[in-house]
Amino acid sequence: MRQTRPTHRPPEEVQFPAGMPPEGVLLRVPRMPEGQWVYRKMLRTPRITVQNGSYLPLYAKDGQLLARGFLNRQSELAFRILGDASAPAEFGAMLEQRLRPAWNLRHHVLRLHERTDAWRVVHAEGDHLSGLVVDRYGATCVASLYSIGWVAHAEALERALLGLPGVRRVLFRADERAAKLEGFSMPPMPAGATEQVLEDGLRYEVDLSEGHKTGLFLDQRDHRRRCASLAAGKRVLDICTNAGGFALSAAKAGASSVTAIDLDEVALARATANARRNKLQVEWIHSDLFPWLRSARERKLSYDLVILDPAKLARSREEVPKALDTYCDMNALALRVVAPGGLFLTCSCSGSVREDEFLNMLRHAANGAGRVVQVLEIGGAAPDHPMALDVPETRYLKAALCLVR
Repeated sequence: MRQTRPTHRPPEEVQFPAGMPPEGVLLRVPRMPEGQWVYRKMLRTPRITVQNGSYLPLYAKDGQLLARGFLNRQSELAFRILGDASAPAEFGAMLEQRLRPAWNLRHHVLRLHERTDAWRVVHAEGDHLSGLVVDRYGATCVASLYSIGWVAHAEALERALLGLPGVRRVLFRADERAAKLEGFSMPPMPAGATEQVLEDGLRYEVDLSEGHKTGLFLDQRDHRRRCASLAAGKRVLDICTNAGGFALSAAKAGASSVTAIDLDEVALARATANARRNKLQVEWIHSDLFPWLRSARERKLSYDLVILDPAKLARSREEVPKALDTYCDMNALALRVVAPGGLFLTCSCSGSVREDEFLNMLRHAANGAGRVVQVLEIGGAAPDHPMALDVPETRYLKAALCLVR
């Protein structure tokens, strides 16, 4: 039988609809993708030159206005949806429209001001402001920019944040990896930018320029409180303590002893200062967790409550297998120093690691450590870090509270 020669059919050229503004972005595909992101291959960019990061309208092939958002030709994630067809065409009006419900959630619904003056004001896609994270520390807002659109509109963003009750200063940070992918750069934040904040009766000095994330792990607030409720009279070990949140909460709650370890000397110095500030006693240890836990096991040390909260290990799905291996190793070591009948809080802030993968890793770690583990609670980030159902990556933090036998 004669073989049919393969043919190549070029993709259909998508014409701009009549009457569509020249700065409009055209959707190539038949329908809007789910979520708040549109990828480059799905778009035809404007007929005129517009700056990357511009706030532009997005149209269907028939000319129907679908959404408004940021365009970035350089990025695979080329269009970030900030509002539907009803969103204001003027950027400042759109931003005010989005910030108002975000503020009301934290202040009037969650009433966070009754227990702290540090909380997340904007959780990116969770508040339908893709690529923007804003944390408040006292009178300062720290804005972390993950999109060139927010860099291009930084002046308007600063004005809007200064308009929030009690905010007197706005600082900008940028994730180095995001800046490279998005094609922007930012001047470094002023060194030595600090703010004192209060959380559940504990006073922290937060380093806004050098601290991890924006200075404090605000997403762990409720888990700190939960561990404090379990800590009275217990020997507590806080692994990867950073600013000392879990350790200080446990010490304040009446733990019989608190040991906290971290490899970051600067973070430990900050945690030590916070302990002095609150007149609390904690044993601070500068060490890599792997050799220290092996040594603790050899010395037959054990603890009634162990917290393991490492930094992010996977930034993409490609990095997940290696990250899971590392998580498994560190969890197995940590489980070996939990006293029989003790409690273990283990966490992962790697959004690329799914919850089922995290729990499966914990099962392997328990087997490797020769321990029986019962999962009592599974939690996530505090509610000022809301999850968007159309962007499941916004549920990034996983925390399992376990009973270990």
